[in-house]
Amino acid sequence: GAVFAAVRRRSMAMTKPQIVLMRRRGTELVDVPQHPALAALHRINESLTFGQGMAIIEQHKLIFGKAYWVKRRDGLGVPTEFEIWNPGEVRVLPDKAKPWVPAAFRRERPDGGTETVLPRDVIWFRHFVDPRNPLNGLSPIGAVRMELDTGLEAQRFNQRFFDNSTHVGRLFTVEDASQGEIERLEQDLERKFKGTDRAHRAMIAGGNLKLVEPTASHKDMEFLAQQRWTVEEVARVFEVSPILLGDLEHGSFENTEQAGKQFWGMMVDQVAATIEEMNEFYIWPDFGEEFLLVARYEGIQGLQADKKLQAEVDEIYLRNGKVIINE
Repeated sequence: GAVFAAVRRRSMAMTKPQIVLMRRRGTELVDVPQHPALAALHRINESLTFGQGMAIIEQHKLIFGKAYWVKRRDGLGVPTEFEIWNPGEVRVLPDKAKPWVPAAFRRERPDGGTETVLPRDVIWFRHFVDPRNPLNGLSPIGAVRMELDTGLEAQRFNQRFFDNSTHVGRLFTVEDASQGEIERLEQDLERKFKGTDRAHRAMIAGGNLKLVEPTASHKDMEFLAQQRWTVEEVARVFEVSPILLGDLEHGSFENTEQAGKQFWGMMVDQVAATIEEMNEFYIWPDFGEEFLLVARYEGIQGLQADKKLQAEVDEIYLRNGKVIINE
């Protein structure tokens, strides 16, 4: 649940900034409202909206560590739409002369076939470059996989514990009891106490049946401690405050607002990285380096307070004649 909440919040946040195309004219940047590059982006493919396509980039980055958009071109070679490949089906083939550069991207299709495309036909996104292999991307979920597996195993053990008996193993002694009497007592305990619906039933044992070892409490197993990764660890590696993932126990108006600001500060960096990859692998090779995509954040409330404060600071500097280094 925490992983789903983190991925959903981050992927939905990726769709909030406005992505615009600009053109360099000398030292100025001019908006380009209509262009084939924008037409292709706004028609990612027939089954997805632009927002869904942007969200899938972030989803694939967070889950697989990388994402791949394959350019589909018209008869003149101009990109008209994109096909989104499942990163789990893609293998990057390195250049033999330069192993840190991709020579091709090969997809192993579910029907057993393969499809290979050259780097110029792929927009290649990586969440975090694997220092051991520059052609691979690392995902946040990989960092919590060990804790996640540990937590799931604790849940499975917990379920088996309740399915079989609400009493952990106990040791009884019966003096002078025959083997048949011991087996009868075992069957009685099994019949009376197996299953969660038979918990805490009373038992009266005759003879000299004695409990040798006290029961270990459920708390002693520390299942809660084993599963604390659920919100805290996920929030840490996905760079999202636990408050934004629904952990409202310690939430307040002040720290909730602060968590939102910190979240959007992180998302600005993420959007910038994605836009940079679009420029590097799509806009510049296909349309020239005079064009570039830029993200605008005017409609995002979490960033406006900081911008207002910065504007007030700039006004104070202007009033007092402060000169910056470029001036």
